Amino acid sequence: MSVLDLDFIRQSAGFLALLLFCSYGLSLLRSRFWLIALFQQFKIQYFAGGMILGAVMLFLEEPFAALVMFAIAGAAYYEIRRKMHRPRRYAPPSLNNDAPVFTLMQYNKYHKNRPYVRLKESLHRGEVGNVDFLLIIEVEEQDKEPLDEALRDLYPYGAPEGADLPDMVMLFSKYPLENLEILDLCPDVHERQGFRFDIKPAGFERPIAVYSAHVDSPISARALVEHRAGLVGLARHAGAEPHKDVIVMGDWNTTPYTQVYRSVLALSGAKYQNYRVLPLGTWPSFLMLPFLKIPLDHVLFKGDLVLLDLKKGPCFGSDHHSLLAKFSLK
Repeated sequence: MSVLDLDFIRQSAGFLALLLFCSYGLSLLRSRFWLIALFQQFKIQYFAGGMILGAVMLFLEEPFAALVMFAIAGAAYYEIRRKMHRPRRYAPPSLNNDAPVFTLMQYNKYHKNRPYVRLKESLHRGEVGNVDFLLIIEVEEQDKEPLDEALRDLYPYGAPEGADLPDMVMLFSKYPLENLEILDLCPDVHERQGFRFDIKPAGFERPIAVYSAHVDSPISARALVEHRAGLVGLARHAGAEPHKDVIVMGDWNTTPYTQVYRSVLALSGAKYQNYRVLPLGTWPSFLMLPFLKIPLDHVLFKGDLVLLDLKKGPCFGSDHHSLLAKFSLK
């Protein structure tokens, strides 16, 4: 390798290391300024970048810079794991053969995407597993009839006739959905709505209360206020739920490392868990490297529910991957 090539690598690595150092530092600030708050979203990227740049700095014989990069990677990974119910657990709990299982899938199909055939074939063939309940987000009016025709034979239950679900949502279930309610999440701030319902899967002794909302991205000062208010409102509703077993889910346009996510966990009493080394990045689906994606879609749980698996499913042409969660009981 020539001296010129080595100098270019050294300069490029130095610039990227400085950029990573500043970005990670900004992510630690508890700022209400929306642009600075966005830096909290990228802990996976800080971990991956720190590990890569640390190795590069060792190659360049820059031990102090390597130490700083590895320290950022370690700190970022600690933040990735620390809000989990069991941060040190990387293997799901074992399941008794006779234990009941409930699998749900949520999918932001992207409003311009028309994945009816691919979605139908995947679910009918069981390519994503035996899904009991399906939540589809960003459903436009012209999508409703084709989706109903494609999926209703497999999922005979949905929202009651005449129910006006918020945020372009459709529900498909193998079990009846009862006590559906539309929730005003933050009426003093924004007309954001969510919903809840009860579902009693086969083998479960009591119903599960499911809460969901789709919250917009916090990419302006006003949007950040509305974003936080919507998620806090959803968490408060879920926290006041009288049923013991609760699932809180949705496309929340935030990662588990933000201030508002910590508020969601505290106010709802729900648990966040992931058994993989890195969280499941669900957006944007078109990026090939997993560590470039961020987890914007979420499934939380509480009560006697046990999370057996949480995995990323196909995107079916959307900018989001689907997300599947499998539950049983203690």
